[in-house]
Amino acid sequence: MGIWQFVFLVAAGVAAGFVGYSVGLASLVSFPATLAVGVPPVMSSATNTAGNVGITIGGCLGARPELRARRSLAVIYACLGLVGGVVGAFLLLALPARYFEYSVPPFIAVSALLILIRPRKGAAAPETDGDAEDAEARGEVSAEGRRDPGRSPLMIAAMALLSVYSGYFGAGSGTATLAVLSVGRVGPYAQINALKTIGCGFGNISATVVFIATGVIHWPAMIALFIGSTIGSRIAPAAVRRVPEGLMRAFACAAGLALAAYLGVRYYG
Repeated sequence: MGIWQFVFLVAAGVAAGFVGYSVGLASLVSFPATLAVGVPPVMSSATNTAGNVGITIGGCLGARPELRARRSLAVIYACLGLVGGVVGAFLLLALPARYFEYSVPPFIAVSALLILIRPRKGAAAPETDGDAEDAEARGEVSAEGRRDPGRSPLMIAAMALLSVYSGYFGAGSGTATLAVLSVGRVGPYAQINALKTIGCGFGNISATVVFIATGVIHWPAMIALFIGSTIGSRIAPAAVRRVPEGLMRAFACAAGLALAAYLGVRYYG
């Protein structure tokens, strides 16, 4: 790989990190970029998964306030991601990609539309790790003590499946996770974005370990993406806090539909 190709991938990584944290669509940028510099498709998928681990690092550093507010739930989703990412990585190595290729574009398109569903005020009751009365005073739980919807069995099962998908294919996993957390009314956009980064990110981390062990990573491309995605995702949380939630959801939906169209042309064309 030449120096200008490396620089190109660093720049693509910065864009992927920002977009990936903000709306969950790093692959919309990074996957075509690695293909453009000549990385084969399966290796490109593994390389993108590894390179986008930088989003987890940068995103977690930038989203510390949101993650502190949902600390216990973030730990649960991280554990689900670690296990699911390993399962997904082995599926990628064991199964032909065509098993899922034809279902991915409509899956991402539906997920993108679901992101537009906004939780009602007061619908989500985040868990707290402190005193219950203090939490109620801060508005973190309702007076009725509603349970955190992020811990429901259905949500846990959905996050587990999405972790497997993140390790296997990756493209659109952030969009789908945002959609599930939004429909489940787990919290405001800034919080579910941070939780999405934890769930998908730890899936990427464990999948990366498998890909490294099996030698399917293009190291120069991965390093370039990692550098760029760490930078891009570090600055993204501040932007997400300042942009109106409705605008962020609209942008996430539009970007998801764009990725669905791109993959539809690629797989159906």
